[in-house]
Amino acid sequence: MAYKSQVIITCKAAVCWGKGKPVTVEEIQVEPPKSTEVRVKMLCASICHTDISSTQGFPHGNYPLALGHEGVG
Repeated sequence: MAYKSQVIITCKAAVCWGKGKPVTVEEIQVEPPKSTEVRVKMLCASICHTDISSTQGFPHGNYPLALGHEGVG
């Protein structure tokens, strides 16, 4: 029997695909956590100024980005 943390899950994410591109809400697949990681259930997450800066390429330009790092729940 697989624990819930050992399965791929589907969730919604606010995603930016490139510098200056619009943010879209998409369903994404999330792999099980590695041995040094944990999975935390979040009810929602807000978009803040750091996320907006990231969509404009600051401080890095690694895309795609799943935005919303200030979680609730």
